[in-house]
This record gives sequence, structure tokens and C-alpha cells, in this order.
Amino acid sequence: MSARALLVLGGLCVCAAHGGCTGEIHGSGPIADSDSSGEPSANSGSSSGSRATGDDPKTAPDDPSRCRPPPSRVVRLSKLEIQNSVADLLATTRRIDLADDAKFLNFSSNAAALVTAPFANALKSIAETLAADFRATIKPSQFGSNCASSDDSARKCATAFIGTYAGKAFRRPLEPAEVDALLAVYDVGRQTGSDGDVLDRFKAGLDYTLRAILQAPAFIYRIELGDPSTAAAGVTSLTAYEVASALSYMLTASPPDAELLQAAAVGELGSPAALDRHARRLVAARPERFAAQQRRFVREWLAIDFSAPAWDKNTAIYPLYSPALKKALDEETDLYIDDWVAAGPTLSALFTRSEGFVNAVNAPLYGLSASSGAMSKVELDPKQRSGILTLPGFLGTRAHSDSSAPILRGITIVRDVMCLTIPPPPPNVPQLPPVTDTSFTTTRDRVEKHVAAGACTGCHARINPLGYPFESYDGLGAYRTRENGHDIDSTGAIVGTAASDRAVADAVELTRALAESREVQDCFTRQAFRYSFGRQDGPPDECSMRTAMAAFRAKHLDARELLFSLVGTPTFAQRSSD
Repeated sequence: MSARALLVLGGLCVCAAHGGCTGEIHGSGPIADSDSSGEPSANSGSSSGSRATGDDPKTAPDDPSRCRPPPSRVVRLSKLEIQNSVADLLATTRRIDLADDAKFLNFSSNAAALVTAPFANALKSIAETLAADFRATIKPSQFGSNCASSDDSARKCATAFIGTYAGKAFRRPLEPAEVDALLAVYDVGRQTGSDGDVLDRFKAGLDYTLRAILQAPAFIYRIELGDPSTAAAGVTSLTAYEVASALSYMLTASPPDAELLQAAAVGELGSPAALDRHARRLVAARPERFAAQQRRFVREWLAIDFSAPAWDKNTAIYPLYSPALKKALDEETDLYIDDWVAAGPTLSALFTRSEGFVNAVNAPLYGLSASSGAMSKVELDPKQRSGILTLPGFLGTRAHSDSSAPILRGITIVRDVMCLTIPPPPPNVPQLPPVTDTSFTTTRDRVEKHVAAGACTGCHARINPLGYPFESYDGLGAYRTRENGHDIDSTGAIVGTAASDRAVADAVELTRALAESREVQDCFTRQAFRYSFGRQDGPPDECSMRTAMAAFRAKHLDARELLFSLVGTPTFAQRSSD
């Protein structure tokens, strides 16, 4: 069996037994998880000073060190990708019970994710449950006309099953040794069936075989090793089936469909034009899966998380809050992103649209009324709401349970929306005075006086002007003009950029300025790259990054076009082989 033919035998995950197979074949070690505290890490936006990675104008764009394909790697599927793969393979709606993926740079699409012992144990339990479900529905005629006539005939039917199901699960044709190995698993399973009952023994064999398939590294991992026969000057191209998997999982978090696998089989995926054609086809063919990818990307990019401690709101301060409201706002966030995708997902629209989705539960938060529990799309006051950064999903997460949080909101804009680096806070930074301290007039007053009394004014001179415009919204995301009987001061500014610095009157003006900022547009490109490839961008990616940034602007900041342009870069289909 070749090194590429990774297979699990006997229902055991070989990789888990050796501490996990993950990461790059060459290059740096596994990527660390993000800050476990749940608070934004101030220095994780970029890796080179105050600029986004690779934006040094003194570096020539054609510098070979900045234009090299990434290393070969083996990537473990994410929880969502496993869920979608199982659904496509077995036509099941059963939810899989895996722990949430460890995040890197906010994103759960972490290419360095490990197969830990708990993961392997959970996958084993899932495989057993799914195999039992499948066993209960098996009909002999599914795999041949004589599957129940004799053990030999049943074994031939098992071979047909392996070719269909394992080939689809592994996302490529099987090698003969893999078929033989799975048949050996089938033979072991068959022995657990009832003596003399050919059909029961056949079902028992398929039960074991499916368990092995669902725990095989060839199912759990996407392989990006490339084709050695194409290697030249230390660079190789991914094989056709590797390209098919990379393309489909990137755009839809799903395995390749039949048409894409057929294109791989006939050698149709070797050109940027063919990749672009199939990328567009996949997005059109599976709009619900593409939309789900964009939901996960936007939520993780902007740290919109309704499971965060901030959503345990103090009802004495926020009497509108309830678990039902949190659920409605969670649903609203999904609907907003889905509607953005369907309408044409431009960065400008994401940051400037004044629409929302309300029902009887969350409408009062907007000063509206609704009589139904069903969500409906409404036009919100454009003087109060401008895009996703002014909706409660973002505002309520980047807040505290008892107050707004201009510092948290500002850090998110600096780090995640603009990709600017700010140093981590010094040790032993004193906590903000409590909300109950009546010596302060507003949250902004409390923050300004606290910062002025400390040694952190330098960093906060960049952070706070981007957080203060959101003071027009309380910690729940409701619009306000006064706090504690005092007028809200929502003035702020964009600071620390090469070309976008400007004063703003409020969050509406800020979000519109952010949408027009070249730094924000380039940062969005980097964030889409990080999510799509599951890793940090670095100097070797700069040629691909510059191409994607230019295409993004040329295509009116359309997120789909940005992804299609990334598919056409060497970063997508080539790997360094030395």
C-alpha cells in the first residue's frame, strides 16, 4: 500500500494512537489555539508591526521568497466538514456529537487540528451509531441480486459496497490494497452475525466495514501532498482528487460532488479556468452549504458568539433580555448573513445595509412591534443601523453582562477588521471601576478617566476612538442617546492607517468609512484567506495575496469573487515539495 493510501483497520484510528496526524509536512509546527480566555488577543491580527503581514512597500512583489507555494500538508476535517461529509455519504440528518474545533486566529477551520484521544473516542462512538442506523436499513438488492444467497455472493456484494461507499468517503478511487483491507474488516464483522443466516452475516460485515471507513484517516483527513511526477524546482501540483477536495471543502465545507469527482477523473481540473468554472458551479449548485460557510466565517471573524459569557445579561440593567431574546438575535444574525450572501455578498453591503430581521421577541429592541414568532425582514432606521457591526449579535458579544465595552469593540475593529497589530496589555492592569460607581457619568467617561490614570494611553489612543462610536448602543445592542441621564458622546476616529484616518460622528459614519478603507478591504482579504486555508498568511503567500486583493477591488468587493480569485492562485493548487 502506498503512503497515500491511509487506512484504518479494525475500527481503530491509527493516527490517534500516535498522538495525532496533523499539520504541514515541511515547515513550522502545529498552530496553537487562540487565547482560551475568550477575550481578544491584542496582538494576533498580523505578524509584522502595525501593518498587515507582507505589506512592506520596500519588498518587491516579485521577490521569490514572497511568491512560493505553501508546504505540503495533511488537514483534519473540521466538525462541520465531518457533519456534511457524513450527511452526503449516508443521506442522514443525524447530528454528530463532536467537540467544537480549536480555533486559530478566531477560526475553527484550523488546518493544524489534531486527532486527540477524546476526538478519536467520540468518532468511534459516532461511527458505531451511524453503522447501526445503516445496518437497520440495508436491503440486499442495494448491492446485487444474490447478496443473501450465500456467503461468497454476499462477499461480492460487500466488494461493490466498498467501491461505492469507501470511494465516496475517501473522495478518490481506492487502491486494490485498500479494498482488500476493508474486505478483511468485512470478514471479521461477518463472523459476528447469526450462524446460518447469510443476510444477517452480510449486514454485520457491512456494519464493521462502515465503522472502519468512518474512522479511516483517508476519510478524516484531506491530503495535500501533490503529485511527485509534476515536481520541478521544489514545487509540485496537487493531484486532481486533492484539488477536487480542496475546492469543495473550501467553498461548501463538503466533499466533492459527483460532477467534480468526474472532472478529476478525466483530468479536467488542471487549469485556473477549469477551477474557476467548477468553483462557480459549486456555489450555484449548493447555495445552502456556501451560505453556511459564510455564516461561520463572518461570525468567527467578528467574534459573534451567543455562547459567550457576555450574553448572561443582567436583567436588572437590561429588562428586555431573556433566553428567548438571545435565541431570536442568534436567528437574526444567521438570517442577516444569509440574506447578504443571497443578495450579492459585498463588503460594502455587509457594513452598510440597514435591514434587519425581527419577530415579536426581538422587535422591541429596535423600537418596533411584531405580532408573529416568525422572522420577517424589515428596514431599520438608517441613522441608527448600518451593517452587521451595528446589530446586537456583534454589539452584545463585544460587551459585558452589565455594560457596553468600547475597548472590546475597538480592539475587534483594530485587530480583526483592520488587521493592525497592537501590543498585549502589560501585566497587572487594574480593572475598570464597576458600573455601580456613580462618580462617572457614562461608560465613556469611566473608560477615559481610567485609561488616563494608567500607563496604557498609547495603545488606547488607537483602540478607543474606534470603540467610542459604538457607545450609541448599550450592552444588549439597543440604540441609545443618553446613559445615566447624560448625553452619549459617540464621536471617534479611524487612526493608525496609511490613508483612511478620519474623524467620525458615530457608528453609522464609522462603518461606512470602514467599508471604503483600503486597509479594511485588504484585511478582509487576509481574513478570508485565513479562514479558507486554515492557517496564517505569510511572506510566501504575498504574490497570491496581492492578486486576490486586486481582484477583490476590481470585482466591487464581492466576497464570492475574492474566493474565486484565491482558487486561481498558486497558493491553492501548488505545494512546495522540498
